[in-house]
Amino acid sequence: MLAMARAKMPKINFYHQDMANFPINTRYGVIYCFYDSINHVLDLSGWEGTFKSVSSHLESSGIFIFDMHTLNKLDQMTKRPPYFVEFDNNYLIMQVRKETEYSNIYLWDIKIFERITENGLYQLNQEIIKETSFYFTNKNFRVNQLKNI
Repeated sequence: MLAMARAKMPKINFYHQDMANFPINTRYGVIYCFYDSINHVLDLSGWEGTFKSVSSHLESSGIFIFDMHTLNKLDQMTKRPPYFVEFDNNYLIMQVRKETEYSNIYLWDIKIFERITENGLYQLNQEIIKETSFYFTNKNFRVNQLKNI
């Protein structure tokens, strides 16, 4: 995917590194983290490391733009029926569930039935992706405080 992104946007720097500890010798005005990527970091120390790494690579007036699922959003997703879509004669079924009843780890169970022959033979491709989030209990918490983590 990085090769495709680099081909489409050759003036943009793309990195494939650990979000919680990425040493590069450059500072940026903007750092982007999309598609709920931070939710794939499964422990709070990893989130703290991510914010530290981002902070150390931002210019003094730089900004960090990211999106994420909250625990409430993830919990709502577990109550929905499976998502089903047909695309190019293939089928996708996706469902979110909790790893255990008392866990804050959510499992995205993604199944793609890929048509491999004209007579209707399909191959199942499945991946389970883990996500989590955390509650911030301090009502006065501000994003700028993340630089101090």
